[in-house]
Amino acid sequence: MSQQTYLGMKDGDLDGKPYAKFWTPEMQPLQPQVRDAAIHGNFASGMGIELEDASELLKPGYLVLENGHTKLASGKLLIACLTKMPNLTGEMFEWWMGWHYMEHQRYKLWHRYVQDKGPRSAGSRPCLGTIM
Repeated sequence: MSQQTYLGMKDGDLDGKPYAKFWTPEMQPLQPQVRDAAIHGNFASGMGIELEDASELLKPGYLVLENGHTKLASGKLLIACLTKMPNLTGEMFEWWMGWHYMEHQRYKLWHRYVQDKGPRSAGSRPCLGTIM
């Protein structure tokens, strides 16, 4: 039996959780580049990159599509979102990627309106490629 998914938190979701004090139901406004990409609509498929080409993200500079969405030639949907995170260190990012996927509530601390656990592969391991 699968667990019911819902937006945000419900009473009792954070009972006994040491991080409960960090829950705030208000989110910051969308960053301007994200808002503009959402308003723009779908971009041309050739502007996106396939998952197999994700190493392109490690190269200096920006990709053609940093903010927006497109349907790739493979039929997959690509959502790109350049999120500015001043003062973020590699260590902080690695900690986050290892911490948030352990429990629904941890992921929801970051994205208050998410319905489920967040990034997952079929084996319930963290996966940056899909959100199920």
